[in-house]
Amino acid sequence: SHSIVSGLGSLGGLVGYSERGQIDLCYSLGSISGQRTIGGLCGNNGANVSSCYSAVDVTGTGESTGGLIGYNHGSVIACKATGNVQGVDFVGGLVAENIGVITHCYAQGSVHGNSFVYGLGSGQILYSYSTGLVSGSENVSGFAIGGSTYLCYWDTETSQVSESVTGKGKTTAQIQSASAYRGWGYGGHWVIDNGNEYPRLIWENTPGELLVDRPRSYDGGTGEPNNPYKIHTAQQFASIAYYPEDFDKNFILTNNID
Repeated sequence: SHSIVSGLGSLGGLVGYSERGQIDLCYSLGSISGQRTIGGLCGNNGANVSSCYSAVDVTGTGESTGGLIGYNHGSVIACKATGNVQGVDFVGGLVAENIGVITHCYAQGSVHGNSFVYGLGSGQILYSYSTGLVSGSENVSGFAIGGSTYLCYWDTETSQVSESVTGKGKTTAQIQSASAYRGWGYGGHWVIDNGNEYPRLIWENTPGELLVDRPRSYDGGTGEPNNPYKIHTAQQFASIAYYPEDFDKNFILTNNID
């Protein structure tokens, strides 16, 4: 979709309101302006959105303005937003308000607003990052405001924001290094031109190597009930956090650890 869209609420470059279903392999270009619940791709989303992107400049005069989605109550997987976002309250580079799940996504556009302004989004976010300039009068976060994040980062230099309610800040050099993304190999979603560029989603077909997790450092075992993974050190115990595919496996402590 390449459109110029304007109106009041629930506006999107592709979809205004979606209750359920799938939105896959779609994109939107152009510009959107309105009052509330505005997104570059979807205004109000309850669908499963995957492998989509928005390069739309989004302008809102009320609440909930997002680079990809204004209000999300579905799932957003392997998506990106690169357009600039201008709003008032609750303004996000990818998603403005989120009670669903965001995973394997990134946002790179500038984000400007009054209050509750953030580089990517809010709510539950996994394996995601943001790099855009972020500015506002109050409650400004480099990555996200509220909710919970898992292995999420933002660029403290390009965003010009050193604080965030959730997420972890990294310099440009750090966030363009493959070593920063331990645990991101899960699912095979990302490639990176190490040291030269930010990670990109595999469907973008950009130069780089697939992000692959380092081998497990457990002390043996297979994770099955009759042969659990063996944990002998505090470092091995902490490393479980980087392997979500092991969260339902079996473990045994073979040492007293502190």
